[in-house]
Amino acid sequence: MFDLRYHAISLVAVFLALAIGILLGVTIGDSLVSQADRGLRESLREDVVSARDAEQRAEAGLDRREELIAEIAPTLIDRGLQNESIAVVGVGPLPEGFEAAVRSTITSADGSLDSVSTLPIEPDELRELLASRAPDLSDSALADRLARTVVEGGEPAARLREEDPSTFMGAFEGADAVIFHGVPPGEEGAERAQPWEAALIGGLLDSGVRVVGAEQTPDPKADLGEGASPAYQAPFFADQGIPSVDNIETAGGAIALVYALAGADGRFGYGDDADAVLPPGPRVVR
Repeated sequence: MFDLRYHAISLVAVFLALAIGILLGVTIGDSLVSQADRGLRESLREDVVSARDAEQRAEAGLDRREELIAEIAPTLIDRGLQNESIAVVGVGPLPEGFEAAVRSTITSADGSLDSVSTLPIEPDELRELLASRAPDLSDSALADRLARTVVEGGEPAARLREEDPSTFMGAFEGADAVIFHGVPPGEEGAERAQPWEAALIGGLLDSGVRVVGAEQTPDPKADLGEGASPAYQAPFFADQGIPSVDNIETAGGAIALVYALAGADGRFGYGDDADAVLPPGPRVVR
């Protein structure tokens, strides 16, 4: 009887010890997990705050850079296009604000905007317009003729303006250089338009004028899809052998456009494909 009672008490003691151990283990474990969780949350919070501060500092630096460039832009482009007549040729409609930005830059550099031609993506539409004078022209020959008309101006350009004033606008008195805008990558018809755009650029170059590709900074709010970056026309322009500016609506873009029209080569702007923000000429801003 004594042995049985002793044995029972021993078992109770063992189970009681186990229960106490489990309770202590759970309590300690919960405490350790809670501490680790708090530490992890605090670390993540610090990382987020640090990243936000770094982003704000970077944005402030970019804003300050733009302010500095805007301050010196008038000096850098003053008389940069003096007595120069510039034409704009676009395939497809020009983006909102594009013509205004170009006109402002040209005027600030003492140049003049001679004409703006917004050509259709499909050359057949123009071929129909010119059917009475050039019914059987190939795309290349049609591009050459249009290029000469834009560059030389005169009576042929005046007739085009009369026949389609929404496509051909301006004085058409002749151009010393051309700003070219193509269909932005990713937009409908962009790939289909490239052979036509290449033929037009080739025709303009064959006419003996300077040609500069130009575009605006893509809309930062545009839905590009996860992980996608904005696409620029700069690589296509480089393939055609012409310089380009991808941010003409900014002060830096205005400087780059004037210098490119005046002879600077390269891809300028803020896009991933740009060689530099500004051409080698203006050394005031780094």
